[in-house]
Amino acid sequence: MARELKKILNQRIGLSTTLDDFNFASSFANGYLIGEILQKFGLQPDFAFFENAR
Repeated sequence: MARELKKILNQRIGLSTTLDDFNFASSFANGYLIGEILQKFGLQPDFAFFENAR
């Protein structure tokens, strides 16, 4: 299941960060990638104000 989710996020959605087994959880920790996913589907209109701070 996780393998398929990573494949969808990496290939179909095309996130700014390539997800793998080592960075999957930490990449979502600050909420930036959730915002990016929502923005790609037109659900996060203020995504330009997000920062990918770690």
